[in-house]
Amino acid sequence: MPDVPDKPASLDVDEVTRESVTLSWQPPKDDGGSPILSYILERREQGRSMWVKVTSVDADNLSQCVKDLTEGKEYYFRVSAKNEVGISEPFEMPASITPKSGFGRLTRVTALGRS
Repeated sequence: MPDVPDKPASLDVDEVTRESVTLSWQPPKDDGGSPILSYILERREQGRSMWVKVTSVDADNLSQCVKDLTEGKEYYFRVSAKNEVGISEPFEMPASITPKSGFGRLTRVTALGRS
């Protein structure tokens, strides 16, 4: 019987600019026996407890540019996988990201997951 998928396998920062962050992730190791339909990307500002949905993207899309961020503010990000049964636990970045000018292209930073 199908179940909810595992959480995505990773969440990486590909690029940081003054007002945006480009993130990418890897699919979950187990889709719960039902194909992944979409991924849900959320953000939380430093000092706040509530997560805000940024977007939902199709399952074949494994990256997203998050725009309209405030330069100098710290943000946390997480991503969840969704199949026909439900939504996985989120893969949450362990450290915050702070949009700043002058970064340009950033060397890939990998957030290691805990199983």
